[in-house]
Amino acid sequence: MVGSDFYTYCKKRFKRTDKETEFYEVLTDVIMDMKLRFKSEDFKTITTALTIDTLGGYTITLPTDFGHIIGDVVFQDSYRRSWPLHKISKERFDTLYPNPGASDATYEEPYWYCIYGKTIYIGPAPDKTTYTYQLNYTQEAATTMTSATTIPFTDRYRWIVRDIVLGEFYELIKNYDEAQFYKDKGNIGLQKIALNEENYVDAPTTVAYRDI
Repeated sequence: MVGSDFYTYCKKRFKRTDKETEFYEVLTDVIMDMKLRFKSEDFKTITTALTIDTLGGYTITLPTDFGHIIGDVVFQDSYRRSWPLHKISKERFDTLYPNPGASDATYEEPYWYCIYGKTIYIGPAPDKTTYTYQLNYTQEAATTMTSATTIPFTDRYRWIVRDIVLGEFYELIKNYDEAQFYKDKGNIGLQKIALNEENYVDAPTTVAYRDI
């Protein structure tokens, strides 16, 4: 559903028509919160375009929509070799490589990495600029919802998004009884979404299909 259709859908429960601006502000916050509360498959992606272009360089800027890493950074070279790098803390990285960009530093195939301040630190500094680095991550950049925006989750869970939005909306106008009612419904709905998403990626059993 686009924003205008979802707004019309919500007005069937929330009759006021003088809060459209506030509606989209609340909707933006709700969608962001839903993305943070469970790692939906809709917001997971992979990038293989990360490189270090300068010999002696050891940092990579993360994608602008980066939220949380899934798994580890994977090293790849031109010979089709690849392996996951080992994650360490920034403190540990600084202990191992107190001056990784020094002119007399030894460059090698990387083994360690850490994430700090929207940056990936690679150690030791790679000995080639042809290496690439792959990572899976959640996308958690906030997108402002508008009347023309396609609203996430509404293709499958529009009533749950509605209940969460209405819970926040009623709290905004200090109708706390209605706010609690819809928040409770919304939280139950979120539990259902989380269970559905978990079964989607990691079903406990498989189903065998066959011709009869």
